[in-house]
Amino acid sequence: MFTAIPRLTIDYSKEEFAAIFRTLIKGQALEGEALCQFETEFAKYIGAKYAVLISSGRSALFHILKTLDYKPDDEIVLSSYNYYVVPEVIRLCGLRPVFCDIELSDYNISTKAIESAITRRTRAIIATHMYGHPCDMEGIYSLAKRHNLDIIEDCAHSCGSEYKGIKTGALGRVALFSFSMPKALTTFRGGAITTDDKRIYDSIKRLNDGSDHNARETFSDLTFGLAGYLFFKPWFFACASYPVLLLMRRMAPDLLSKLFDNEPKRLTKGSIHSRAKFNNLKASVGMAQLRRLDSMIEKRRRVSELLIENLESINGISLPRELPGARHNYLYFNILFDNPKLLSDRLYLKGVDTESSDFRDCSSLEIFKRYYSDSPNAQYASSHILRIPNFSVLAEKKISYVAESIRRCL
Repeated sequence: MFTAIPRLTIDYSKEEFAAIFRTLIKGQALEGEALCQFETEFAKYIGAKYAVLISSGRSALFHILKTLDYKPDDEIVLSSYNYYVVPEVIRLCGLRPVFCDIELSDYNISTKAIESAITRRTRAIIATHMYGHPCDMEGIYSLAKRHNLDIIEDCAHSCGSEYKGIKTGALGRVALFSFSMPKALTTFRGGAITTDDKRIYDSIKRLNDGSDHNARETFSDLTFGLAGYLFFKPWFFACASYPVLLLMRRMAPDLLSKLFDNEPKRLTKGSIHSRAKFNNLKASVGMAQLRRLDSMIEKRRRVSELLIENLESINGISLPRELPGARHNYLYFNILFDNPKLLSDRLYLKGVDTESSDFRDCSSLEIFKRYYSDSPNAQYASSHILRIPNFSVLAEKKISYVAESIRRCL
């Protein structure tokens, strides 16, 4: 029997659907008690004093940078291997992104590269916990303390990950989270900011309270989220999604890449704040997700460990590893391979859906050419990474099938 395995699934259970139903029945899609409850419970889970729910991760970063009162052309150090929106938000705030290379062991920013990049204009380090693996926070702490720099954690991938027993989001001065699909905790888009600094909390709370709710957008997000849930549901993917994608790969590969490729482009303040205020419906879903988050992460960790066991004897690929002191949530499982596109095409014919990463060496992008910094590891990762399925409900039999398919395709 032919097997078709999606690259991911949206992990909603009866708890999430019950929360959606209750909220809609009560007529509390926009405002309600879940908003304050989710902020309180999320801050407690992370180990921070405060949390603020935000419309998106990019809006969260914009609020953070504006709240910290940096001067024009102050420098923010960040990983070259990144989502282009991060340095673009920095630029939009009138600040200068300073790119640093990464370590290929965890795809995170190199502390050696940070040290070389620090100048008298440097004000902060953005520690992006790439793919859910925590950064070398001990090394970053040391540099930040020595040079009196802020640490801003980018936890878009790392909700539930830990560094030496402390959750990411409680390791810097302030942190941002994304709850869009297919993050570890997902609420049909949205995000959060966590901090122990009351001044930062009060300032961001005031900025955030100025945004508006939007009923049409709320139901658009709900529809989009449920469609994504259905599209990647294993049985639906096998029967409907996979044949359509296979036909598109054969007949119109350029169209497929245009539909799913996030091409870097200039942003405006309007596009940063285009999302409506985080609403009660999303908070209700978030509460249900938060209760199951540790369990979902444990399942994904087990799947990833089994993948590593099945794949480690195969020559020609590099596997993700969990470094000392880190507890990886394995949001994504990436392998490094010389020709990932060829491998992806071969795997798809065997029913294994994979994807390249949205992340790339931002310092070499045309829109950031004035900030160029030689980042060979970031360049290598940009062109050699392939994500393979590792979602929490992937059965052991399917894990073996993925591994065997990779073995046969090499």
